[in-house]
This record gives sequence, C-alpha cells and structure tokens, in this order.
Amino acid sequence: MNRVVLVIFFALFFGAVFTNCDSKLVDLEVIKENEVITVPGDTVNHFKVVMEDGVAKFYKNGEPFFIRGTGGRFQNVRAASYGANAFRTWNTSSARRDLDTAKMCGTYLMMGIRLSHDIDDYRSETYKNEEREKISQLVDTYKNDPHLMIWCVGNETNLHANIPEMWEFINELAGMIKEKDANHPVATAISHSRPALDSIAKYAPNIDVVGFQSYGAIHRMKEVFALSQYKGAYIVSEWGPNGHWENGFTLWGAPIESSSETKRVHYETRYTDFILNNDRCIGSFVFLWGPMQKRTPTWYSMFVESSATHPRIQGLPLSGEATPGVESMEKVWTNAEPKERAPVVEGITMNGRLVNQTELFQGGAVVRAVVSAFDPRGYRMTFYWEILKEATQFSTDGEIRPDRVGNVVTGASTDQDIRVPDTPGNYRLFVYVLNGRGMVGTSNIPFQVGSATSSQVNQTK
Repeated sequence: MNRVVLVIFFALFFGAVFTNCDSKLVDLEVIKENEVITVPGDTVNHFKVVMEDGVAKFYKNGEPFFIRGTGGRFQNVRAASYGANAFRTWNTSSARRDLDTAKMCGTYLMMGIRLSHDIDDYRSETYKNEEREKISQLVDTYKNDPHLMIWCVGNETNLHANIPEMWEFINELAGMIKEKDANHPVATAISHSRPALDSIAKYAPNIDVVGFQSYGAIHRMKEVFALSQYKGAYIVSEWGPNGHWENGFTLWGAPIESSSETKRVHYETRYTDFILNNDRCIGSFVFLWGPMQKRTPTWYSMFVESSATHPRIQGLPLSGEATPGVESMEKVWTNAEPKERAPVVEGITMNGRLVNQTELFQGGAVVRAVVSAFDPRGYRMTFYWEILKEATQFSTDGEIRPDRVGNVVTGASTDQDIRVPDTPGNYRLFVYVLNGRGMVGTSNIPFQVGSATSSQVNQTK
C-alpha cells in the first residue's frame, strides 16, 4: 500500500471517528466508551472559580481563563480557528468522543450531565440511586482527562421540577463530584429565572458556578443576578437571538422569526454589552453552533442543514453553510473583521405586505415574494425558496422538520413568483440566499391559505 493510499485510509478513518473536528487528525488508538485512559504527555488541568470583592474570576492552572464557548458538537475546528476555547454538551452520550474532539481542537469541554425534568423523580429513591451510581462512574472515568473543564449537572430542570427536593439532589450530586474531583468546578444550568437563583443559594451551595440561559431578556441579566440571593459567578450557558416565545406572534399565533441580519446584530451586541462587560460572568456558550429544527429550521441554527446528511431537505441545495451569526462570533472573539461575509438579508414581503400584514391567500394563488438582500462584498447571490407547513409538534430538544409543500424554487434576483399551497392551513415561506463562499443569509414569513384556524404554536419556551 503506497503512501497516498495510506493517507487516504487514515483520513477517512479518523474523519468518521471524529466528525466534529473536520480534517484534523491525531494519532490515537481506538478507545472504548467509558474506558479510563491517560494520554502520554498530557496532565490534568486545574480549573477554579473564585469570587473576589464581587468580581468573578476563572483560572486554568493559576492563569486567568475567559470561556469563549459554543453550544453543540458541530464545526468545532472552525470555532477554534475563530478563537473559541471551549464547547458544551447537554448529555454524556458521546463523552469519550467529546473529550477527544476537545483534544484535537485544542479546546475544553463543559460536560453536560442530563437529569430528569419529571418532578416525581426527585421524590423517588430508585431514580436518585440510579443517578448517583451513573454519575459516580462517569466522574471516575473522566476526571483525569486533560480537556475536561467543568461538570454541568442538569439543564433547565427549574422549568419543570422546581421543588426543594430537586435542588437538594443537585447539591448532593455536586458535593459527590467535588469529593472525587478537586480539579473541575461543578455547575448547573438554568433558564432565565430569579427564583431559580434564589433556590440555588438556599438549597445548592455546592454549586461553584451557575449556567444562566438568556435570549431576548439578556439585557436584564445583570439586574436579575443583583436582586437575587445568589452572589456567585455565572456563565451565560445559552444565548443568541430572541427566542420563539419572546419575538411576537402573528394574529393566528405563529411566532415571528428575526431575519439573519437582525440576528447578526444581536449576536455581536449582546456579547459585547452583556457578556464581556460583566464582573460576575466568566464566559459563555453561544447557541446553537450547528443546525437545529426548533419551531423552524433556522431560528437557532448558526449553520444551516446539509442535503447530504438530511433526507428531509432533498431538493434544497444546502451544504451546512454558515449564517451571519458565525461571522459575528469570529469578529468578537478575534477582534478582527471576519474572513467571509454572508449575504445581508433583512426580511420578506408577500404581495408587498410585511409579516402580520399578509392577506389570507386563496389556495393555489400566485404571490409575488420579495426579499431585501445584498452581498456586502459584491458576490453573486442565488436565492432558494421553499414553503413549509407551520410546525405543530414541539420538544424541549430538537424537533422534526415540518413537511415541505411543493418544490424548491431557484432564482437569481430578490423577487420571485411563488405559488401558495392548495390546501387551507398555516405555512411559512423561507428564503436561503447563498453567495458561493460557504455563507448564507436567511429569512421567513408566516402566512395562511384559505379558512385556516389559529396555529397551535406553543408560545412558551
């Protein structure tokens, strides 16, 4: 076997094993999940959270460390090349691979430990004993990994199980972890909530740092912490554009999504104004560094889907392009202009009407759609339009992409004739604007056909 064949073989092999790290390779033997290992030449890093006169400080081996993090397991090498130094997960389903990804990318992991959102589980010794055993084994397995940074016990458990027994159990688990591992702080992640902060202060003093998840209300975050009984450090463990529960609704109840240009501004200003400029904040994890269907395929996605891996988007020629939110993070992490710019997309009209002004279209009508878009560096743009049914099945995690109605329409200009569906119902018209540089701008507009009834959209997080 010649050298070229060997290079191809190892590239394919490690590319399959470490898909999150794109094309970087490393000489690691295949490791079984949950196997305790020590990599030669690597040492355990000591991370510590300290409060000094009301100012939070985070240290790695005694040196200041500010978390420039991403949420998710996608495009980690790209994130690192833009200045990211950490990523977070929400479960331990691929803990070994996540830590190997961090090693390859030269970053660190906040390992999420999933806990139940069922309030009854926290009154069940059976459930709690199972979690004690699983988490004890988890800590023993990974506590000496050089790329572990923080343990995060639970994610937004305050939304559905906000009782003293839940907080007391989180406190117990945090104490157990710290007895086994003195090198890595323990966090818990909560939704934007002052009562949850008060509960942590009262029932969970073993928590070293709080993960706080805030979107459109991030401008009130400092005030919430100042008024709460919790006086410790925090990480903004999820943040991004306005959430689907806080951006307004159509007259029939469909949430109104911001354009990709509005999101770009939000990513940049929210980071500089509310994360960097914050004495008690030790960093953040931007959400979501990858594609995700939640209310729409684009609402939280900092990268769009790929038709090569997503069968439900066949006919829509996307390849995981980066949205303007990615260029925002590159800019704030590196203090330099981004290498590439996405098309600037500011919104769609249908027959000249903006969102919430759209008429009730008759089935099969042809509508003139116009998108406000330009490319800031003058590259030629291609426009892809599709109509999806309005989402009606919801989950706290990812959801199933709604069905497409009709075919994808391709154009070379900002205006396009679109035939609406024949069947009455609630729909959304999407546009993806690509510039051939691996970047995409997006927008969508909800509309109705025929005698549709109010959408069943859940208006809460």
